[in-house]
This record gives sequence, structure tokens and C-alpha cells, in this order.
Amino acid sequence: MKKNQGFTLIELMIVVAIIGVLAAIAIPAYQYHSARAKISEVLTQASPAKILVSEAFMTNGISSVVAAATEYNARAATEKKTQYVSDMQIGNDGVITVTLTTNGSVGLPSDVLGKTLVLTPNIGGAKLTTTIGSIDWACASASANNAAAKSLVADLGTLAAQYAPSECR
Repeated sequence: MKKNQGFTLIELMIVVAIIGVLAAIAIPAYQYHSARAKISEVLTQASPAKILVSEAFMTNGISSVVAAATEYNARAATEKKTQYVSDMQIGNDGVITVTLTTNGSVGLPSDVLGKTLVLTPNIGGAKLTTTIGSIDWACASASANNAAAKSLVADLGTLAAQYAPSECR
């Protein structure tokens, strides 16, 4: 009696089909994950601006924030530019707008290039005013659901929520 060893052609075709289906699902999910990881670096790069706003507010209230914002915005864009950020601006109310790069060669999808994320400082669930307290930061893309869930006020950016880090959706 002859003993069969190995796989039949049908068994191999089924395995290849299963791998193809898994790859078709995994590749788009990986692309979103990859873009989100790169964009989450933007939040780290915005840390110096957040510290500037926080320290200015703690020093002398909103008038210091206005002075710090004016000084920061007057800096050359090359000082604020990084691989994934083309510009950062601070509003007179302390709101930081981070504009993503327009350079398509950094590996970001074309529909995120030039879009914005917005970081809004809050004290007690409201934008900065004359109130004294600790600052909580709300991050928002085109959606601010996460900020709303934390009872924070957030100005909206233009980046699609699917590409935003979880904190900014």
C-alpha cells in the first residue's frame, strides 16, 4: 500500500486564498496605523509650544499668553518646521494650530498633507480666561469627540479623524 505524503493542490489553494483575504484586510489597516503613528509625533513636537502657553498663563494670565503668542508667531517657520510639521501658530487665546507638512515624500497619505490639528488649553472645561487653575489640553482633528467626552472645549482642525491619534478624535 502506497502512503500519501504532502498537500493536495486544493488544500494549497485554500491556504493561499485565506492568506490573500487576511492581507487584503491587514494592509489598509496598517496604512492607517502607520499614518497615525507619524502624526502622533506631531503632538510631541507641539510640546514646547504647550509649555510656552502654560508658563505664560501661570506667570501673568492671558496678557502674557498674548505676548508669548506674538513672539512665537514672529519666529521664522524654519524654526518650527520638522519632518511632519510645516508650521505651528499660537492664537491670542493660547490655542495652538499645528499644520502638517505638504511634503509628500515623508510617507503620509496625500489626504493628510497640509491639514491641521488644534490643541486648546482649558481651565475648568472652558478656554483660558482670567480664571486661575491648572491647564488641561484638548486635542481635536475634524472631530472633537474625545475632548467632549472629557468635558473640554476644543477648536476643530481639518485632519480627518481616521488619521488622528486617539486623543484627537
